[in-house]
Formats: sequence, structure tokens, C-alpha cells
Amino acid sequence: MCTFASDDTDLHFAPLFPVEPAYMDMNTVQTRQFSRLIHDAKFHAKASTYRRSPSSGHKLTATQNMRVPTVECMFFGNGCDSAFVVPVPVVCASIDEGRYFDVAFRFWVNASNNRTQTSFSVDRYMIHVPQYPVNSTVPAEYQYTIFVSRSPTDPDNDLIKSLHGGKDIRVGGSVLVVRSTRDGYVRPVFEDDRYFIETMLVEILTTRLRSNCGGPADKQMAL
Repeated sequence: MCTFASDDTDLHFAPLFPVEPAYMDMNTVQTRQFSRLIHDAKFHAKASTYRRSPSSGHKLTATQNMRVPTVECMFFGNGCDSAFVVPVPVVCASIDEGRYFDVAFRFWVNASNNRTQTSFSVDRYMIHVPQYPVNSTVPAEYQYTIFVSRSPTDPDNDLIKSLHGGKDIRVGGSVLVVRSTRDGYVRPVFEDDRYFIETMLVEILTTRLRSNCGGPADKQMAL
């Protein structure tokens, strides 16, 4: 079963996308969570969104007439048979202004936060990839940010294990990959990017996890 963020407290982290993802099969999601997400999405979409105020420079203001901006990202859901391109809310005035750290990744990734904590560090849940291929002498057009779950209760992501070269990678929970320009502004991914992103994801996670574990290349690794 393809799963989303499991902690109900995460559902109100940011305005959610305003329309149902019609391309998703209801049989592939947890029905209760999905219904709750759609309910909250409609509520937030109707209640507020953001626009640039002409009289206040970069100040964000609420309006009833515009929807929350979203950007398409690559989602590697725990229990999914393949990766999906999914819409992710961007907490900004417009999609042209959104940065990779503005992406409401917790809609798709179970980045649970201790209820006693009053702050949230996005750095804990992301791996930023400023250049790929890493050793290329030609500056890449895009950067990528990999958002992962840090919840100890999330099972290993078998989808990532099934990717070419990923059988020894142990990553708990779902993974979201965001594309951005070299200046950090988010840009959409497409189905045609799937192979490139899968290759990049396996290489980056393998390198990162091997470094963390300090073990041999054939040792199973966990993030």
C-alpha cells in the first residue's frame, strides 16, 4: 500500500494543494488519511492563499481569489510500485518566488516533530545536491533536494531498494525529490526525468549512507 505522511499533526503544517490528485488510484492510498487530506486541502484552498501586495513590496497577503502555488516533484512512496510526479504546496507568493526550503514536503513525507518542541529544523530532513553528476566539470542547470523521513517507526522503503543499484540502501519512509535552479528557485520535474532522478537518488543516498556508516560498500546502510 502506497502511504503518505502518517502523523495527523503534519496535515496542518502548510496550506495543501487545492484540488484532488485525480490521477491517483484510491486503492493505492490509505482511505482514511486520503479523505482527511482532501478535506483539509479544500478548506485551506477556500480560506486563503497568497499574493504579492502592490503597496507592500514582498509582503505576503491573503486573498480569496487565488490558489496556493504548487510545484511538481518526484515522490518515492513507501509501498508504491513506482515513483510518481506529485504536486507539492509551496509556501510563497508565487511559484516563481518559491525556494526549495519553501516546499511543504511534510505533506508527502512523515517528518514527525516532537510535540514538546516549539521549532522545526528543515535541515534535519533534507539532503541538498547542488551539483549532479557530482564530479562533472560542467555546472549543472539544476540542483536537487532530497527530503526524507526521520521517524524511527517508518519501515524501509522497498521502492528505493528496487531501483538499479539500490538493493543495499535502507531508508525509512517515503522520499520526495525537489528540483530547483542554481539560485534555489523551485522548478517542476516531469515523467521524462524519472530515470535521471532515480540514478541521482541511488548514487547520492549510497554515498551519504556509506559515509555515515563508515562500513564497506556491501554493508546494508540506514539513514
